[in-house]
Amino acid sequence: MNTKTFTGLFKTELIVTVRDGNVLIFGIALPAAIMVIIGLIIPKQELTASFSGVAGIAILATGIMGIPITLAQYRHDGILRQFRVTPLNPHMLLAVDAVIEVFFVLLAALLVSGIAHFIFKVQLASAGRFALMYLFNIFVIFSIGTLIGALVPDIQTCNAVTTLLYFPSLILSGTTIPFALLPRGLRIVAELFPMTQTNLLLANAARGITGSYDFIRFSILAAGAVVCYAVSVKSFRW
Repeated sequence: MNTKTFTGLFKTELIVTVRDGNVLIFGIALPAAIMVIIGLIIPKQELTASFSGVAGIAILATGIMGIPITLAQYRHDGILRQFRVTPLNPHMLLAVDAVIEVFFVLLAALLVSGIAHFIFKVQLASAGRFALMYLFNIFVIFSIGTLIGALVPDIQTCNAVTTLLYFPSLILSGTTIPFALLPRGLRIVAELFPMTQTNLLLANAARGITGSYDFIRFSILAAGAVVCYAVSVKSFRW
């Protein structure tokens, strides 16, 4: 890979992403604002678990909305096909976008963590375990977005599918409303969302506990993510 070309493409795509504004609003500003609101209204003993869910908002926004819409838009505009007939390999463009997406997700996590720690005195039982689970969260949710981006036939379908997945996950998975506060019926529905399961793993890591189903959750999510990536590669259309 040509490092100079990659760097130049990275700067260009970064500028485009910032100018678009969606990642700054939904990926960074929204989690920070929700962290402040939750910090003011949630009891201190429940704040650590709630913080972990808020930290996952950027992953949800980027993975379920950002990645598939970007891929669908590239396909609609013929950008990837154009790259295939130029010295710039389209795989490099996808790699650059992946790096940018992870960069903004980690930036949001640092901002939310800073607010939680310095303003609301949230303490993580194990920062190392939390960081590993956070990266695992990215791996899982990004696999779903990649699969959607690979399979949707057009941008309209992509918008419909991502909207259908994003907003219920945002409300029910523990990212905005603490999972424990949901009525029992909604919790049963919420458990069907992969984001709920990754958030539960993240919350347990933040509190330094191991849930009775954590290993099963981790195994199923990891296997599902591998399948999603494999199917994405197999079915991806330039």
